[in-house]
Amino acid sequence: MKKAKVTKVVPFIKDGKQVADEYGNFTFTVTFDNNDCGYYTTKSQTAEPFVVDQEAEYEIEEKEGKKGKYFKVKRPQQNKGGWGGKSAYIPKPPEQIKQETRLNARSMLMRYAVDLWIADKITPEEIGSTFDLLTNIYDASITDITLG
Repeated sequence: MKKAKVTKVVPFIKDGKQVADEYGNFTFTVTFDNNDCGYYTTKSQTAEPFVVDQEAEYEIEEKEGKKGKYFKVKRPQQNKGGWGGKSAYIPKPPEQIKQETRLNARSMLMRYAVDLWIADKITPEEIGSTFDLLTNIYDASITDITLG
């Protein structure tokens, strides 16, 4: 990740106006005070967070195109919160993973108990107690698993 002051932001203009490409993206040429320069693509008609005379964090990547080499400017990846209020992936704590796994397993365990009834291995009255037995076995086994 790099950090520099933005010195110039120029939108791509076609037929005298700024237009989006076929995917709805707008492209800008962004120049920094350390002489880095590259293309920045966004869904917005502004190049935020790249504002002239403001310092910005960015990543720059060399690409190969039909007309030769060029540079692509990107906002750095964020672990939380993202840019512009967009959420990003936040890892779940181990206890939450265990709890969600237990809850998701309940429907599967009930299905197993019903399958035993369908196979004539238990009576309809035994479905509940079989489900409870399977749930207890499952909960005991997942408690011993170390996550994180």
